[in-house]
Amino acid sequence: MPTQLLATKLYVPPLRAESVARRRLLDRLDAGLMHKLVLISAPAGFGKTTLLSEWRASQHGTDMPFAWVLLDEQDNDPVRFWSYVLAAVEKARPGAGANAGTLLYTLPPPGATPGDLRAQLQVIVTALVNDLVSAQERAGTLPLVVILDDYHTIHAPPVHDSLAFFLDYLPPAVHLVILTRADPPLPLARLRARDQLIELRAADLRFTAGEVEVFLNRVMALNLSTDAVAALDARTEGWAAGLHLAALSLQGLDPAQAQHFVKAFAGTHRHVLSYLTEDVLLRQPEAVQTFLLHTAILPYLTAPLCDAVTGRRDSEQMLEGLANDNLFITPLDAEGQWYRYHPLFADTLRARLQQSSPDLLPVLHLRASAWHQKRGAISDAVRHALAADDPSRAAQLVEDGYKRLVMRGELVTLQRWLDSLPRSLIQTQPKLALAYALALAYSGHYVEVEDRLAQAEKAMAAAGEVSGHDPVRGEIAVIRAVLASVKWDGQCSLELSKQALELLPAARSDEEVWLRVLALQAHANCARLQGRVREAEAYYFEALTAVQTLDSPFLVQAITNRLGQNQLHQGRLGRAAHTFEGALAEAEARGGELWWFSGELYAHLSQIYVEWNDLDRALEHVRRGIDLSRQAHNHLALLDGHLALAGVEAARGQVDAARSALEQAQQLALEVGTAYLEQQVVAHRVWFSLSQAGSGTPDAGVLQWADEWAGRRVQAMDEGFPLILCEFQDLLLARVWMTQGRHDEAITLLTEIESAAEKAGRMAAVIQALVLRARAFEQQGDVGRAKDALVRALILAEPEGYVRTFQDVRFALYDLRLTIDGGPPRSRALMAYLDRLLEAWPDPRSPRTGTQE
Repeated sequence: MPTQLLATKLYVPPLRAESVARRRLLDRLDAGLMHKLVLISAPAGFGKTTLLSEWRASQHGTDMPFAWVLLDEQDNDPVRFWSYVLAAVEKARPGAGANAGTLLYTLPPPGATPGDLRAQLQVIVTALVNDLVSAQERAGTLPLVVILDDYHTIHAPPVHDSLAFFLDYLPPAVHLVILTRADPPLPLARLRARDQLIELRAADLRFTAGEVEVFLNRVMALNLSTDAVAALDARTEGWAAGLHLAALSLQGLDPAQAQHFVKAFAGTHRHVLSYLTEDVLLRQPEAVQTFLLHTAILPYLTAPLCDAVTGRRDSEQMLEGLANDNLFITPLDAEGQWYRYHPLFADTLRARLQQSSPDLLPVLHLRASAWHQKRGAISDAVRHALAADDPSRAAQLVEDGYKRLVMRGELVTLQRWLDSLPRSLIQTQPKLALAYALALAYSGHYVEVEDRLAQAEKAMAAAGEVSGHDPVRGEIAVIRAVLASVKWDGQCSLELSKQALELLPAARSDEEVWLRVLALQAHANCARLQGRVREAEAYYFEALTAVQTLDSPFLVQAITNRLGQNQLHQGRLGRAAHTFEGALAEAEARGGELWWFSGELYAHLSQIYVEWNDLDRALEHVRRGIDLSRQAHNHLALLDGHLALAGVEAARGQVDAARSALEQAQQLALEVGTAYLEQQVVAHRVWFSLSQAGSGTPDAGVLQWADEWAGRRVQAMDEGFPLILCEFQDLLLARVWMTQGRHDEAITLLTEIESAAEKAGRMAAVIQALVLRARAFEQQGDVGRAKDALVRALILAEPEGYVRTFQDVRFALYDLRLTIDGGPPRSRALMAYLDRLLEAWPDPRSPRTGTQE
């Protein structure tokens, strides 16, 4: 979520003193509490905001909460839009939005498409809907009204799509009110057909003749004749802003002057703007005119900002005076710290300034840019720099702020900045090229990323400052390392992450820490994939230590997820389960699940419960993981989930369900298009086929397919896949050879796997290799060596509670128990472990079963 939210965008505008009670419209709004959406759509100046302020005031005593968001162009970034909506909801109904707020840390992943963004926004909105339902249960029957003011400033399709999704699933006691100058691209026709929409338009908002008379003569105390009131009513056609403008001009005029004004007053837009210039602005003292013109460039006004822009020191008194004189300025908070001009008045002022002092406009914008920069409001600083037509300054600001935007997920804003800059600047400034590379990387344009990185290197070389740009070179290496890791290019990524860590400076700022954490994580991932699990663990912990200084739960969860996988390779099932469960608990504690990685966490946790033979809990976890991954539109996590589901269903004896899960995993691997993942799925299909063959005579078709796979595996031993996958494939290859009667070859291969894995600390592979070797010896009739391998496997597996790994050697386990009964303490410990294992698979020869398999 953006770290800086402008509080004044969330204030409910106070009721104007010069308002007219409009009971007919208030009744329509009351009726809106029986509908999903109230749409108030009319041109500027029709009193939309004033009406909503009056309606809120009419609810005084009911304590009905209002969540009000004043929107502007900057909110076309979906992250910013929903950040403000969630902040408004949280302000109105504390606690309603915490889960969704946590999800805003979830950055669009590499490979994200418009569909991925849509799905991710739906995940956030789903969490918000669930939060609102929970909050409603705590609040009772009191409804919540969410108001989006100036929605016509929104034109980004992702915002419209996500808001439409929100409307579809809006809880019954939550009502949305949209104030806009033009109909939004929402499913209005469907809402009308379902009687879920109340509409107020220009025809409804126009003042009636009676309301015009009340406004002019009672509220504004003008004491106009009936004819004068009727004339203004006719010329303004009940347009509230026009009436207000006319009333302000009529104040202080004698009857003759008032009569002349009424006759000359025109109600068209052009005439009103002309009037604002000639009969309002020019009637103000010169100092007031200058202040108005010089501050018209500011969307929001506060005294320190106005002082910086105008060079004055009395802006606070000036703003208070303008507000007291009702000079088209609206206070945005109860303290009178922030204001804004009426949009039409601001337009008039800017047009006048452009006409009278065009050279002053860029100067004023640069002053505003500098003020915002000092306060860390980089978005506003960039906007004013661009308005000043100073691309060099804007470029420098982008260089200074792009990393923070990427960390917060405001990629739309970053892309808009970059698109506003001249291409020549981006081509010659290394950091701008890097910013572009990051924006492209998170949107999945991998080929273009490398082009931008090459562009950055070219710009550095052209500047002759390669040696002085180690931080930039380090950042380039980080981006390349992360991309290589994502594409499972293990060795390449390992080299790049090493280079990045060498080139990065000592991490001091959040941005430098963030880059270092990415490099550490990439290095750890690659070390894990290459089987160097001890090295990987050290780097994961170093990354976790470094990331604690950042408020980035998404990154913490990403690292923790991979750390747990590394612990699985080490054979530390208990430690891995603790890691996965801790990450999920942390996500819950922060107000909701970080769904992007939570799906993977559940999938990996289910694999542990399968090994522990707790199949009910395994199935519960894997289904939860698949559901979250599907909602997050995370294809990689979904693939892991279906592979885990295949393992659960196979263990439960649900052959068709396991086969279906593998088919879905294969389809996902093809969609992702990564060779490593495709081979991983194929290996799991081989494992499944062999497991179905069981201890009896395997199906000939299964054996033929496994034989063909084994032949291809032997020919592709050096194809360059990460060691972790190759090791899994080699274990499968040994199993295939055993079905072919090639036991000596299988034993040799398993011995090599065991030796290499034990040396590196991959004890899960050691246990699997020992169990398979024991089975091979058993099939050869070599009982002694089978027992030795099995005992060693049991000694290693007992502390972690392995169960299902020993399924295929359960007959040997029964025989082994008979040979160690009553032995030394070590044997008695093994005997207790054997008893637990045999409870899962009672031996058919045991008198306790009384049956034969």
